[in-house]
Amino acid sequence: PRSVCVDDGRNLYACAAEEKRVAVFSADGSHLFDIDSFSNAAIAPSAAAVGWDGALYVADIKSRSILVYRLVPPRDE
Repeated sequence: PRSVCVDDGRNLYACAAEEKRVAVFSADGSHLFDIDSFSNAAIAPSAAAVGWDGALYVADIKSRSILVYRLVPPRDE
């Protein structure tokens, strides 16, 4: 990964620009999910940070912009 960051819940976010995704892992190292291409627009994340508001801020070198993800915990089924 190019960059990693951790949120208040100890989840780790690993930026992988070559794989065009941000991989999300729990505190115990389990892979939770990936943040990847949406709407046919590939991302190339080079850095990430979790803000005071809990949002994930991702520097995208492909679009030369900062992408903001509001992460919502999964609903109980």
